[in-house]
Amino acid sequence: MRKFLSNPKKLAVTIILGLCMFHVFLWMGRMFLPGFVGELCGKMQGLAFTPFFMEFFLIAFGFLVILIINHFRMKWEGSELVYMETVQDPPSSLDSKSRSIILSERQQHEDRMNVILAALEGSITVKDFSQANELANEASEIDPHNKMLILLKEKINQSQS
Repeated sequence: MRKFLSNPKKLAVTIILGLCMFHVFLWMGRMFLPGFVGELCGKMQGLAFTPFFMEFFLIAFGFLVILIINHFRMKWEGSELVYMETVQDPPSSLDSKSRSIILSERQQHEDRMNVILAALEGSITVKDFSQANELANEASEIDPHNKMLILLKEKINQSQS
């Protein structure tokens, strides 16, 4: 079933055929059902084919087809929303591909802390102490009692002296 509905054209044709079958059932209901239900089917079919309402129903139906196809596409392909993190004022030695990262999910505080600690270690390794101090201050705002952060701050102090 999923393989059949994975093609948007097949999905659209299925929806359109479903609408046609609905109108056939309304017509059959008008012809063969007695009483109120038959009259209701006749009124619905008559309303659907009245000139002003027919255009409105076709526009609404086309919009519904687009929404249904988009729903299935997003369900199979996933959301297009991404988060991008960039380095502010990167040094000229930093490669252009290393200046940003694209993430499919928003980072939580723990993840953010890990990214900052990794960047802090990299700054210490390349001896960029101004960037390291900024990253250490940013990490201190998130979790000032982090053991790794304390060790890296000591490493910055030892390297600067």
